[in-house]
Amino acid sequence: MASPQPIDGMKSISAGVHEVCNSQVLRVMIYRNPALTRCEMTDIQLDRMDTRIISALRKDGRISHQQLSTQVGLSPSQCLRRVKKLEDIGVIKGYTAVIDEGKLGNDVSAWIIVTLHRNKPGARERVALLLQNRPWVRLATGVTGEVDFMIRVVAPRMADFTKILVDELSAHPDISSTQSFICLDDLVGNLV
Repeated sequence: MASPQPIDGMKSISAGVHEVCNSQVLRVMIYRNPALTRCEMTDIQLDRMDTRIISALRKDGRISHQQLSTQVGLSPSQCLRRVKKLEDIGVIKGYTAVIDEGKLGNDVSAWIIVTLHRNKPGARERVALLLQNRPWVRLATGVTGEVDFMIRVVAPRMADFTKILVDELSAHPDISSTQSFICLDDLVGNLV
């Protein structure tokens, strides 16, 4: 099998980028069209400085370029150039705020495992569309195994969570079953 060739004009590619980190090499699938039907692979070399920048931005996405450059040991211009490169190739896909859901009145946080009816064409797409348009979804992930989705949801009270589980999900014609897990606390990470 031939070695993957880099794609020309990577900066102009506006469709999705998926990445998987493998040691110091990042293998990136770059999709050339919105239908995501044709893709090529390219290897992107990340050095130790790139990984230090990524690590610092994971901890604080609002850090100034001056502070970031000092933290990683680069000049501000070199650091800015590297951040821009990481953004252009899709390694950095965006910046976001970490929200305290409790302060917004969402006292219930839960994971819901969803299993779809197996022989219903389009079921996955219909449920994915449902999840994209619900304000209580914080993360929805397609998974392998016996189940189809893992969903992180929030709700103000248990009664609201019950409505989500019973009226929105369990009642959906494409969903075969659900299983829920109420979160006690978040030990690692900042998802919710």
